[in-house]
Order: sequence, then C-alpha cells, then structure tokens
Amino acid sequence: IEKMDEVYRVKPGFDNYPVVYVTWGGAMAFCEWLEGRLPTEAEWEYACRSGNSGTYLFGNNEKELKEYAWYKDQNNNSPRKVGEKLPNEFGLYDMLGNVWEWCANWYDPKYYANKEKNNPRGPAAGTARALRGGAVNSDSDECRVTTRSALVPFDRHNSVGFRVLRVVK
Repeated sequence: IEKMDEVYRVKPGFDNYPVVYVTWGGAMAFCEWLEGRLPTEAEWEYACRSGNSGTYLFGNNEKELKEYAWYKDQNNNSPRKVGEKLPNEFGLYDMLGNVWEWCANWYDPKYYANKEKNNPRGPAAGTARALRGGAVNSDSDECRVTTRSALVPFDRHNSVGFRVLRVVK
C-alpha cells in the first residue's frame, strides 16, 4: 500500500495480498484512516480461536494446519493471497500463517503469567510491540493460537503485516 496525497492505494498486482513491510506506526495510521484500530493481543486471540480451545484455531491436530495456514513446510517464503486456505469458525482467513500481525500491545514475555486474565491490555510501555499468528517462514509450532512474538515498532519486514479491527454499527 502506498500513501499518496492522504489516500492509500494498492500497488498494481498486489490486490488480495496482505500488507507487508509496514511499521507499527504505519499500521496504526492506516487503521485510523479506516476509522479502525489494531486489535489487542487478547482480541486477536479471541478472533483467532473463534470459540475453539485447541492448540490451533481448528483443534489440536497439527496435520490439519496445512488446510488453514501458509507456513514454512509448504511455501516459497513469500506471502500468499489472502483467502486461499480455509477460514476459522468466525469466517476469518489467514489468522495463522502468511504474515505475522501487529497488535496494539507493547510486548512483555512474562506479562500474561503475572497480570490480569480477563481481556488483558498488556504493559503500559516497552521497547517492542506484540506480533501474533506466525508467517510463511514460520514452523508449525509458531502458528499456534497462543504463540507470541515481538518487533521494535519502527522495523518492517516482508513477513509482518496487520489486521484492522472496526466496530460494526
């Protein structure tokens, strides 16, 4: 996506692909432009689980992951078009694999062991922002619902993107 004169446009040939090479601030700006926001880690996990309590969004059988996610065992290390795999029970595609997704939270690897359990918002400050979901270059264990990662907010990568959270009126 390119920002030109306060309008975001998809680069030709990249329709239906996830946005990549975007900083956390760039993802936030795009979300605000759409009158949305980045999800918190808790919101992201809730959406990914879609009512399931398994290791993956579909249950616990790792062999089924290839039906729902692009990850290291089956890809050429480049993000794929969104929606080529099965959706979760909420109808959301690519919650696992394809690209890591920026979350609104600061990252603390020990935060969830010591803090609130009901819709936690993460630490108030930090040096890195949380990522969820795994990517095309991730092993299957990095594509679990609970897997967390982090990246400094001004960094960008070809396997990091985001998801917009919007309130439906």
